[in-house]
Amino acid sequence: MKTLLAFLYDELEFLYLNPRYTITDSSTDGNATVRITGPAVSFWLGNDRGQISYAVGRSCGQMSALEGASADRRFR
Repeated sequence: MKTLLAFLYDELEFLYLNPRYTITDSSTDGNATVRITGPAVSFWLGNDRGQISYAVGRSCGQMSALEGASADRRFR
């Protein structure tokens, strides 16, 4: 979770400091995940053994039908 929060702060600080967005974590199977929900867009970030994944989708719907970008980034 520490690596995930560092990534969140380094890459998405502008959302972290914006009061219109909320940042929540969710219970998972042991992997760290964070969801950032705003008025129009939701971001999902995950850390699975050092591999950072993210997805972007509409806030009004579920993230199951992901739209926008997704990528992986490895931390050592």
